[in-house]
Amino acid sequence: MADLGVLDAAEMKQRVLDKVYALINASPGTGQTIELSPWSSIADLGLDSLRLLEIVFELEKQFGVEVDEAALAEVHSIDDLAELVMARTGGSSAN
Repeated sequence: MADLGVLDAAEMKQRVLDKVYALINASPGTGQTIELSPWSSIADLGLDSLRLLEIVFELEKQFGVEVDEAALAEVHSIDDLAELVMARTGGSSAN
């Protein structure tokens, strides 16, 4: 489990984003590294709901958080997913 408590909000967000990028690029069927940004659309990446849940499960394990599955309905981009995880850790990059 990552210790996010000692990171500032920007470092924490980058750590979460990096993990999301790695999980997406490790997805079966990608076959190559996909260039991703925080604004990459979950739908445009072709992630189905099952794969999104698998990614969230890995994020929960990595960062020691629990994400409400109902909140995933509001996740449209990688940034949305990172913010959701950060909110569960008690941190947020929102100003």
